[in-house]
Amino acid sequence: MKSPKMLLSVSVFLATASHAWAEGRTEFRWVEGKHLEVPVFLEGKPVEDTRSQPVVPLSQLRLTPSPEAVFGGDLVEVRLYAEDMEGNGRAGLSLDVTTTSGTLESLTDAGRGLYQARVRIDETATGSIWIVAAAPNDDVVGQCQVQIRSPEEWTSVFPRKPIAPTWLSIYGGSRLGLYGYSQEPAQGSSVLYARSISFGLNGQVGAFTPGIHARARFFFPSRDAFGVDAEYSTTTYQLTFVELDDPVVDWIHDFSIGAVARHTFRSRPAAVSVGLQLGIGLDDFLVYRQIVDGESLRLGYESLNTFSFQPGIEVKADLWFGLFVLAELDVGFAQGTTFYRTDIATTIGYTPPKRRALFLYLRGNQISRQALLYDDNGLESGLVTDSSRMVDLGLGVQFN
Repeated sequence: MKSPKMLLSVSVFLATASHAWAEGRTEFRWVEGKHLEVPVFLEGKPVEDTRSQPVVPLSQLRLTPSPEAVFGGDLVEVRLYAEDMEGNGRAGLSLDVTTTSGTLESLTDAGRGLYQARVRIDETATGSIWIVAAAPNDDVVGQCQVQIRSPEEWTSVFPRKPIAPTWLSIYGGSRLGLYGYSQEPAQGSSVLYARSISFGLNGQVGAFTPGIHARARFFFPSRDAFGVDAEYSTTTYQLTFVELDDPVVDWIHDFSIGAVARHTFRSRPAAVSVGLQLGIGLDDFLVYRQIVDGESLRLGYESLNTFSFQPGIEVKADLWFGLFVLAELDVGFAQGTTFYRTDIATTIGYTPPKRRALFLYLRGNQISRQALLYDDNGLESGLVTDSSRMVDLGLGVQFN
């Protein structure tokens, strides 16, 4: 007859094994000072312990390039498959990818034994090049060959490489156009000239306005999404007033500088950039005042400088045959919050085929401004509105 202690041990073991059988898990118990491990049961069958089984050796690395024939400077996508002796894919390998003429840009593990590499072929590569992958820990090497096509084989009208955006442009020229102006004094104002002054607006013929225009744009070559833009223009016009013996000659100056952030979509036909501008500007316009001269009033004038905050947007397209188009819309806020000006411009330039750095350009520009004027006591003195419609023609240099 078994002792009570022995019966208790058998009962505990049977209960534990039954519970493990039902739940499919491993149970550990101490029975008479010994550590016992009860096997795991799944669907009534014990699971095989594979912890001590060796890793199946790597058999081969298969490389497949796409495309198989490229031009110098092109990008090759390489599909790598790592297979073990049992024909299964092996993930998580440390691979070394090299080429006889090029640079590895990226290598990713896609899982299940598949790896993807991007290789940039050297511009000077000729004939054919080899791309080699090695798994140093398994002493397995795979390779593939890529043919390099001759530049004479390129038959498309588009260039062989995607168009690069312009990172530096400097240009300037002359401008011609028409200028319109209006000054309406507030009722009871003692600062502005008592009579309304208007020309070149609301269907009137504007004053002939010649001038000059210059601009420089620079984008950091290593980070061409960010750049600096500086622009200056000056124009002049002349008016004759009955109240004045000499004609009024006015010079309108306009200067701005700011930052540009852009994103470029590159392709062989064109490089299209969409950007945001954020800058500051300083310009001026003429104000006609009434001046007390003894017991009489006479007409006088002076230039009023205005500082403004100028955000804007731009879209630029550089086409493969040397033409580029730049469209811009800027607005200005005087004193930070007061809407002051609108600036719309479209520039069309052309670079001759054998003079890639030099270009000719034609630019249309319309600027409209409106400002409320106040006297020293903060009372409204009047409203000044002007508009200039200009056409620029000039030369420049740019680098892509």
